[in-house]
Amino acid sequence: MKTIIKFGKWEMSAILINAMSTKVFLNFPRTALEVGGTAGWILILYVTLLSIIGFLIIYMLYKRFNGKDLIDISEYLAGSVGRIISGLIIITVLTLMIIVILREFSEDMKTITLISSPLSFVMIFFAAAMAVGAYFGIEAIARCHVIIVPIIVAAYFLIIVGVLPQSDFSQIFPLLGSGTDKIFLQGTVRMSFFAELLILFLLTSFAKDNKTVKKAGIISLTATGLFFLMVVIVYISLFPYPSDLENFLPLYQIARLIDYGRFLQRVESIFVLIWSSAAFLFLSVSFYLLIHIFTKTFRIKHYKPLILPFTAIIYALSFIPDGLPEIVQIDAYFVHKYFFIVTFIFTILLYAAANIKSAGRRRDTSDA
Repeated sequence: MKTIIKFGKWEMSAILINAMSTKVFLNFPRTALEVGGTAGWILILYVTLLSIIGFLIIYMLYKRFNGKDLIDISEYLAGSVGRIISGLIIITVLTLMIIVILREFSEDMKTITLISSPLSFVMIFFAAAMAVGAYFGIEAIARCHVIIVPIIVAAYFLIIVGVLPQSDFSQIFPLLGSGTDKIFLQGTVRMSFFAELLILFLLTSFAKDNKTVKKAGIISLTATGLFFLMVVIVYISLFPYPSDLENFLPLYQIARLIDYGRFLQRVESIFVLIWSSAAFLFLSVSFYLLIHIFTKTFRIKHYKPLILPFTAIIYALSFIPDGLPEIVQIDAYFVHKYFFIVTFIFTILLYAAANIKSAGRRRDTSDA
């Protein structure tokens, strides 16, 4: 008899917090400042609020379909055609997310610590980690998140607290930075900072109940928004604008500033360990979901035989961008700009259409 895997709010929250927060370790702070200037922190508050509102709208539409993920809803709406179209959209989004994180983390790791190693060699470790995670399944991945994510969060807070004595918070002025138009109009698309919320609506079949989905969404969005806010404010206070737009790996540069005499130096080495752990977890859950959605879309019974072929495909596709500057541009100006369309708009439209269809069926039943 097949075991039914169900998660509580903490497992779901840990997965989502890590998925959405992993970009903090990359170039996210710089991207926020490119949009909002010294008001990058206001941009974070704004898009966090919009994302929470967007999530609550999705949740209100989802409540009637307890345990149904986006593929189930698509099939309910348009049968096999709907299932395949939605599946291909989600597979494309997940593939791009994985490629960006795999390539960017590998490039950064090579630059920081493995200077003499070829990129292909560095990427093998990240690719192997995501394959192993997918092999052991979503339950093992969730348990790893529950154990490791609190450690990552604690280390993150220690880094932030460690540089507070060197911070100059007067550098957040002028308060409105690049202007209200850029923050509140153009900044709306930066809801893509929370694009990984899509994972929640691919994991709904693993949630214990509706309340688990709601709590996990609110907890993860609030916590991630807080992490984003803290790192952007601290980054601005340490590196004056606009020179902070030139830094490589902002959080890494922050960690390098921690120095408490001869007994506490080179904290960035701990940063690399934490940074790698976050990447391994993100790649594991995203890769598992990629294969899970593929098997569900095309009605394939077993997913494990697909792990090695998919790993090879992702590994090969990750070499398409010419170098780190190109993959950073793809991340900042494509993933972080347009993926909100799938996470929020596409999801809202699907659940709204499903509610309309469900209401129509109930009316027909009552009339009969």
